[in-house]
Amino acid sequence: MSQLSSQANPTPEIISSTQLQRNIGDTLRRVFRDKQHLIVERDGLPVLVMLPIADYEALKRNTDQTTNQ
Repeated sequence: MSQLSSQANPTPEIISSTQLQRNIGDTLRRVFRDKQHLIVERDGLPVLVMLPIADYEALKRNTDQTTNQ
């Protein structure tokens, strides 16, 4: 799959690390089932991104192709 699975330019939702800790199961389902992209912030700073594995693999392939050209 060479394109992102959710949409052409998915808009990530921002959640706090506390929200992630309290709702990890629901959050994982949203990323997996609903193909959501999430940015997790800690103390107001972005610390990680959560995205479906297919989207990660597509980004990695695109990066690898760009690097190897």
